[in-house]
Amino acid sequence: MTHNRYLLLLRMLHFVDKALALPRDHPDYDCLFKIRPVLDHFVDRFSEVYVPGKEISVDKSLVLFKGRLVFKQYITSKRARYGIKLYMLSESSTGYVYNFRVYTGRDSSIDPPGCPATFGVSEKIVSELGRRLFNKGDLLYVDNFYTGVQLFKELFRVDTVACGTICSNRKGYPKELVCKKA
Repeated sequence: MTHNRYLLLLRMLHFVDKALALPRDHPDYDCLFKIRPVLDHFVDRFSEVYVPGKEISVDKSLVLFKGRLVFKQYITSKRARYGIKLYMLSESSTGYVYNFRVYTGRDSSIDPPGCPATFGVSEKIVSELGRRLFNKGDLLYVDNFYTGVQLFKELFRVDTVACGTICSNRKGYPKELVCKKA
């Protein structure tokens, strides 16, 4: 295939009808509208073809991207410093990605079904990514961004044990457990 033919095909490749797109100033506007069907298909297939073990984890990852995007992130601690941030639920032993969400800069719009209204953004991310695996007795590992007393109580209620580090100034953390420096 010639280079010009490839560029022509690439220009004509569409996954949705652009006439159905919401205007940018609409509250339900989706930055990923043009590729949303592809992302949803991948998430569905990831969960259909593989059942993860009992130990799973939620973390963020950065996919290298040097182009122009509204939601491109810069994270100094990552090897690829510029890119697209993903929240991922993966199996701890193999690293298999079971579910993911692209960070578009508007995480306040996350509203998973059955999630308490008092949850913050980090709790909602865990609830959305893990909802297909709840009530199966899994063990969920998270880092301090996602760890919270209210989240762990809710996970315990849905038969999912959680483990993670917590900051002593986190909302809901018992003051009796804070170590005082001598």
